[in-house]
Amino acid sequence: MADDTVLNDPYYYSGNQEVSTNVFGGTGLIQMPSARFSKEGEFTFGFSRDDPYRRIYAKSQVFPWLEATLRYTEGTYKLYRPTIKQTWKDKGIDLKVKVLDEREYLPAIAVGIADFGGTGAFSGEYLVASKRFNNIDVTAGIGWGRLAGSQNIDNPLGNILGEKWFRRGGH
Repeated sequence: MADDTVLNDPYYYSGNQEVSTNVFGGTGLIQMPSARFSKEGEFTFGFSRDDPYRRIYAKSQVFPWLEATLRYTEGTYKLYRPTIKQTWKDKGIDLKVKVLDEREYLPAIAVGIADFGGTGAFSGEYLVASKRFNNIDVTAGIGWGRLAGSQNIDNPLGNILGEKWFRRGGH
């Protein structure tokens, strides 16, 4: 008779407990990225609903230091065009690069760019740090575009690459 211990263990089916996925499909918390990464070669396919948005996404941990996410978003709050009975759609590509692995006294650090391969409706750039203290994982960062609460700090890359490179599409 087969051992059914695994069938009664909910943690067996819960996947990687080290990272979580945000509503955009990348590794993070709710709507923000973290400096955490999945295992190399791991692939995640999923969907999220964050009213008024519905998303389908695919995330790949391409290398230990690079996470790539492809995303297709449906905005249910407005029509694609007034004459067409179809909701607004958007596609995007996000990349996150590991800068530093977590160490005893230093947090993990990552930089990323959101929606650079789409219309720019959800575009943003960020620097994020994550540090684990026993069972508590703390994440903090600074972001621009959709990741900024206000426009009090200029994006330093805007001066180097020019503001035209950073699309801020409306949705």
